[in-house]
Amino acid sequence: MATNPRIPEHPEERRGPRLVPKAEPPTSAFPGVVLAIITALLLLAAVMYFMPRAPKSGEAISSTAAQPGPEDIQLSGLHMTEAPNGGALNFDGNVVNNGNEVINGLMAAVTFTLADGRTAVVNAPVMLVDIKAGAKNTDATTGDTKSPVNEPLKAGEQRTARITVDAVPQGWNHQMPEVRVVTTTGTTK
Repeated sequence: MATNPRIPEHPEERRGPRLVPKAEPPTSAFPGVVLAIITALLLLAAVMYFMPRAPKSGEAISSTAAQPGPEDIQLSGLHMTEAPNGGALNFDGNVVNNGNEVINGLMAAVTFTLADGRTAVVNAPVMLVDIKAGAKNTDATTGDTKSPVNEPLKAGEQRTARITVDAVPQGWNHQMPEVRVVTTTGTTK
């Protein structure tokens, strides 16, 4: 015996077939797809309209000033000394800026010849050396170095420079290595 029988309130609804409302035929998604394609084409046209264009012939392609090249820098009078901190070498001499730009960074390649005839290249920054106050020759240095970032090398200027190689390649034949400037950075006047 059921304690809570579910008896419909209206027993006549339960008997016989029931009418079901007629189902609507499915609608086509075609108008929505067409609208989405048109919207996408309009957005694409707007993006292409506002994109930067290639310069016309005769127009300047870039307004960036040319950087100074290593060919604008001349190293001379280099002499090699052993640095006070063992194992390092200092190359002291003169650096001249023969270009038209102010140089604020120099990198040198020091090419060591090894005892077996091979070569080893070490890159090192070129630092500028302080001159004692009132001294006119390059031998009167204080030994303090400054980065060209802090005191740039002006166009046509000659200064005393030092290149320090901290890690000398093993097997070096102790002959004077080739030292050349390979990278420069600078600004126009």
